[in-house]
Amino acid sequence: MASGLFDMLSDLAKDAALLAKFKNDPDDVMKDYQINNDLKKHIKSAVEDGKHHDFFKAVGDEAHEKFSDPDMMIC
Repeated sequence: MASGLFDMLSDLAKDAALLAKFKNDPDDVMKDYQINNDLKKHIKSAVEDGKHHDFFKAVGDEAHEKFSDPDMMIC
């Protein structure tokens, strides 16, 4: 199962131009990755207000939903 969040984070880490675009207009970048409104709220809160706890929880929830395997102890 694909994750727009993890695809976006990976691309932001690899692409300086995309990161600059994200810093200038995060909504436009998140739209391209089909980030849902609830997750957008957590991402923007972390970026704009420094509230990282909700962002890390959202990342963990996304990892658990998209990649969790009951036979593995990763997520």
